[in-house]
Amino acid sequence: MGDIRAILILVLVLCFTVVSIPQIGVTNAEPKTIVVPDDYPVIQEAVDNTVEEDIVFVKSGLYFQTVIINKSINLIGENRETTILDGNGTTTIYIETDNVTITGFTIQNASVSTQEGILLLYANNCNISGNRLVNNTYGIDLISSDYNIVSGNIFEENSAGLSVSGFNNNISRNEINNCNTGIQISYGANNTISENNLENNSANGINLYDTQSNKIIRNNIIDSGERGLLFTASHNNSFSWNNFSNNVQTFDSHYVLDWIDISVNIWDNGSKGNYWNNYNGTDNDGDGIGDSAHFVYEDNQDNYPLMEPVDISTIPEFPSWIILPFFIVATLVVIVIRNKIRKKGLE
Repeated sequence: MGDIRAILILVLVLCFTVVSIPQIGVTNAEPKTIVVPDDYPVIQEAVDNTVEEDIVFVKSGLYFQTVIINKSINLIGENRETTILDGNGTTTIYIETDNVTITGFTIQNASVSTQEGILLLYANNCNISGNRLVNNTYGIDLISSDYNIVSGNIFEENSAGLSVSGFNNNISRNEINNCNTGIQISYGANNTISENNLENNSANGINLYDTQSNKIIRNNIIDSGERGLLFTASHNNSFSWNNFSNNVQTFDSHYVLDWIDISVNIWDNGSKGNYWNNYNGTDNDGDGIGDSAHFVYEDNQDNYPLMEPVDISTIPEFPSWIILPFFIVATLVVIVIRNKIRKKGLE
């Protein structure tokens, strides 16, 4: 009995000792900020001296530099209009790792051959927002890159504003004007293209090549010099709440070869479709939806064409009439739960 008591006391002492020892562990250092040109005159030198999650802050100025990023860092310009990276004919920013943020730059003149303002190669979960891309072969090019956000950028005078080859990317609220092609999606799937303004592009607004199951919603595709949409072997892509207006040709799939099936896609969400400025149908019941389907191409039609252009910045994610019933149901649920709690309290 005495031996057992001694063992128990020893165990308790050991436990107390272990608990009392300060916990030894690896603590992550706070991200540091490196300033260009204060800390390093060259952006690449600053990037090379970072660790994961650090910030490279670039002050306003003109930088003739190419930047290669292979760490998960944040590259931030002081001002989009005055912090300028000039590729001088070559790719300007090359991202080859995940979880990179680029914001606050004008990126220009990556215009020789097939050069990119920003290139993401096998790079996932990056955020490219609030930049201006001018006079590049590709403004931003995502190659085999997934789950990225490209938002709030301005694309001007690029051969292709934005090229996407990947899965589950979110492309939203960009201004893509005066390019050859606005957005090109190829070989990927499940990308969301929403609330972008594609205007005055000399060839195509959106070009889909061998891609499936993308969601294209709430975009302006306006004044394209050749086609609003160009499809090649692309299926099951869904379109709703878009404005197709004043394009020389709204839709074309004539590059599909005889041995490739015609592209068949979805042109409404089951209740609302798109606005087509060349739709000639009527709206006798005044519900804002055409009484007859809009023929798009071969086996493609919009069953619920909209009679008026859409304000892409104010469309709810779900119909507004759902809000009131949802609120009533939620209120009833709260009342039922509260009454049950009160009954339990009285028991």
